[in-house]
Amino acid sequence: MPGIISTTTRTDAASSMIPDGFPNWLTGPMAWKGKDYNQTSKEYICLLDQDDLSLIENALRHFKELGLGRGFIGPKTFPLSEKLAGRLKSISSSIHKGRGFEVVRGLQPSRFNEEDLLIIYLGITSYVADKRYPKIRPIYDRTAITSADELVSPPFRANTMSFHTDVNAGDILSLFTLSTGISGGDQHLVSSWKVYNQLVRELPDVLAALTKDWRWQFPREQEAPQICYQPIFSCVNGQVQLALAKTFLVGSEVYPLTADAPPLSKEQTRALEVMTRLCQENSFKVSQNPGDILFVNNLSILHARDSYENGRQPGTARRLLNLMLRDTAMAWDQPKDSRTEFEGEIHILPDEQVLWTIGEWEAHTHGNTPQIAPGARVAATPQSHD
Repeated sequence: MPGIISTTTRTDAASSMIPDGFPNWLTGPMAWKGKDYNQTSKEYICLLDQDDLSLIENALRHFKELGLGRGFIGPKTFPLSEKLAGRLKSISSSIHKGRGFEVVRGLQPSRFNEEDLLIIYLGITSYVADKRYPKIRPIYDRTAITSADELVSPPFRANTMSFHTDVNAGDILSLFTLSTGISGGDQHLVSSWKVYNQLVRELPDVLAALTKDWRWQFPREQEAPQICYQPIFSCVNGQVQLALAKTFLVGSEVYPLTADAPPLSKEQTRALEVMTRLCQENSFKVSQNPGDILFVNNLSILHARDSYENGRQPGTARRLLNLMLRDTAMAWDQPKDSRTEFEGEIHILPDEQVLWTIGEWEAHTHGNTPQIAPGARVAATPQSHD
């Protein structure tokens, strides 16, 4: 399989500090440097032409004529041509064996209403991966519609978000940009494989610290937090992968640690500081247009976001939809002790999936029952754990 590990053997002193079971070096298209890409790069863009858009609109009409709930959206109910289906399916190969990210571009959100955009999003992603998390997460600044005494987690504020993966989630992160703000909000990506190699070469002691078990604290609705111990860098069957979200390691205003949580050691504090620096040094800014669907390998590529400013006119507020995915044919084996809600909810039946538009989520948040199609049942408002 391409892009796993190099067979090159290192004989320098650094290699003796690499933890057992971890490779001496990572090679392949996923070990890229930020300067390999920029906002004008076309390599990672799957551009939809007019014929593709016509096929997507025909699939949209076909699904709506079936009268099914949104949970039933898939290749059989959202039919595309063999050629376009193949192009979308190839994105999964790029995610798992290639650079680790891809962008589908060409959709024009202004031509569709909220529900049609959601159906299109679910339809396209169903060709990339055969399993999806059964809840759509709308991402936008909610501070204006939240009570003053309620804390809002970072994804739902207009602030900067540091490099992280979506821990306790799926294998593939997908983000559908409905609209952008008047400034800021840029997405940045960095390859954890590139960071890994730099640690091997320059700071193997930091790498060793990142492969040890760390204390993670995950919040749960109306329950005590769940505590688990797992590393930041793992290696399963020769496949290096990463999970990093500092909120669950050091706590935050929204998700404070319990009183008995021990402070980070000096070794751990330094390791997080080094990770922050190396991510910034090796990242690049992803080109982002309304209508873009960004796909990211959530086990190897970290993402970050700049702060942003929304406008007051329609279509000038940054709004995205987030859906976690898995391609069971290409999915990486993960650590046995890794914790993910995806595993528990991946088999939820189509008529029980919570696939709402932003308008429907807002109606539910304000205590109103949204008017939705079958297969988009009412459920508790999900928390963000980024």
